[in-house]
Amino acid sequence: MSAKPIFLDKKYTVVGDAVLNAAATLSTVAVGRPKSIRVKNRVLSQAFKRLDIAKPPRHDSHVLAEMYEGLVGFAYLDLGISFESLTNNLLKQIKNGCKEEEVYTEFLKALFEEVKRKV
Repeated sequence: MSAKPIFLDKKYTVVGDAVLNAAATLSTVAVGRPKSIRVKNRVLSQAFKRLDIAKPPRHDSHVLAEMYEGLVGFAYLDLGISFESLTNNLLKQIKNGCKEEEVYTEFLKALFEEVKRKV
């Protein structure tokens, strides 16, 4: 029996989902192409897999996307990483001209490094 990762706690995944989608939406405004964004689980799970941070026993894409959102929620709620900081991090990746999958991979990589420094 394996322990449930903290990032799968519902309070983190729900908040992380909302924060991530809001940051993605605001980043489209900043680059002059405003639209509402709902980041797809497929994109988040692929980003998580690319970094090889941690993988549950099954490589279920929904679980990996939830862990991604949970990490965002944990950083925001417990570590005090501001919404502005998260949005700026995401915007930086978009302005670098990365493709969608690369944007969220690089965003997660930078966020994970910031989380490691704070814990």
